[in-house]
Amino acid sequence: MTTDTHNPTPDKAANPKDAPDSFEGDVLQAAPLAPGAALGSHTISRVLVTSDSGYTYLANDGATVVQEYFPLQFAVRDTDNTSLLLCDAQFNTDYEQGLTEFLRLARVLSQLDHPGRIAHYQENDGAAWYAVELPVRASLADLLQPGQRLPEETLRAVLYAAITYLDAVHETGGLHLELTPERILIADEDQLLICGFSTDRFHYPLDDVHSEHDFRAPELASYRGQLGRWTDYYALGAILYQAVCRSVPVDSLTRLDALDRGLEDPLPSVMDAGAGYFSLTLLSLINRLLSLDTAERPQNAEELIDAIEPKGVLDPEPADPPELSVEAKPAKPRKQQASKSPTNGENTITRRVKGASSIVLSALDKTKSAVNLA
Repeated sequence: MTTDTHNPTPDKAANPKDAPDSFEGDVLQAAPLAPGAALGSHTISRVLVTSDSGYTYLANDGATVVQEYFPLQFAVRDTDNTSLLLCDAQFNTDYEQGLTEFLRLARVLSQLDHPGRIAHYQENDGAAWYAVELPVRASLADLLQPGQRLPEETLRAVLYAAITYLDAVHETGGLHLELTPERILIADEDQLLICGFSTDRFHYPLDDVHSEHDFRAPELASYRGQLGRWTDYYALGAILYQAVCRSVPVDSLTRLDALDRGLEDPLPSVMDAGAGYFSLTLLSLINRLLSLDTAERPQNAEELIDAIEPKGVLDPEPADPPELSVEAKPAKPRKQQASKSPTNGENTITRRVKGASSIVLSALDKTKSAVNLA
């Protein structure tokens, strides 16, 4: 990997929605590819998400999602506005380790039985990327932006889709560590994916300057405690909390500080905020996911599924109809059918994702309609 000699400035206030020149006054900066730039056979349309490990783009006129490996802590864009350089030779090992993890992640997600499966990944002369043939329409953050409560059916659909993605990576020893609503991308026809996975197995990620709110688990934010699947589950719980309460939860560092000083947990109760709108099962799960004690959270995907479906059924427990501006149509009664074994490698968690994005996008369309009429 080439080392820069032009006084590089990694990740210097690059606006992910723009693609500024990365060479200004002999100072190279971390910057996304500009619209129209080529990454392999893909033509960049715009930046969707920025994370510590790189940029996520919408490409090919919106038909493809492309994830570029670009470690923002020590990489800069070269003067050609395409190539990647390292700030210093001391980062060569970190870069190579991250590249190995990125390609391993791409290989794992290319084998996933899910519409958001990676279709192609490539490493060429130090640059690496993977592509998902998915016409993304929105992120979960877009749904939450109007401050609406989302229907429980929508939240369950998002939960199952997230579990599918996370479980595939967790099973190989990887973790996301930077999960936010912006990094859950939504398309049509049962299609969801998660982007922005961490590619650094050897260091705690820095504060996420690319996210407005802090969804990190306490053991991650405070650098105390062991990281594991439960760390990603906390972030997932924080996202669900925002969807239920229409506000982000108190960050984990503030909660830890209160606990250390012998004060009451400052996190408003999700049980109170969601009462009458959501089932006790869902609210109890969110409460459990947001536990400061890692041992009290679900420890694996099966335990998480069992918590959301304690009776072994898909339909939520009866609850008072939510007074929402955004509602999903009630599911039609289903006839009892003999259980069948999954085919084509489709596991239990993956089957539960079917119909997820159609519910979510229906909610998004209704949200936009409500906003336009207001």
